[in-house]
Amino acid sequence: MRDGRTGTGRTTNPSVAEQVAAREGRVVDLEQTVADLVDTCYRHVDAKRTTDLIRLFAANAVYHRPGYEPIVGREALARFYAGERVIDRGQHFVENRIVSGGQIAIQGTFRGVLDDGTRVQFRFADFFRFERGLIVERSSYLGDPVGRPI
Repeated sequence: MRDGRTGTGRTTNPSVAEQVAAREGRVVDLEQTVADLVDTCYRHVDAKRTTDLIRLFAANAVYHRPGYEPIVGREALARFYAGERVIDRGQHFVENRIVSGGQIAIQGTFRGVLDDGTRVQFRFADFFRFERGLIVERSSYLGDPVGRPI
């Protein structure tokens, strides 16, 4: 189709990984590529590597997170992860994932410490949408162990 979409809403434009693989004569496992990108995203979040994390997002990416207005664009994402996020440190543990084309649903547990020293553990669900190998949308749903946005 002219707009690059199929009837299912999935983009037909190849990702960067698919383009490179095609040039090299390889087959890309799109589901594995998307899963690897999300794993990389969580590693960067957990290690507080904001610059590396932001590179995974499209310039106009949108992040929906409970308790916050939509976070739009790389600059806003950088501000959020560098200081607005009230989680000081922690780790994501992915327990389930469902991949469909350029989208992935994640279910897991987060264990960490808030900026006020409160230790937390909560369940989360994340939904990512990718285009051209970059995150264009992320929506998070978080358990709320402390009664305020986390």
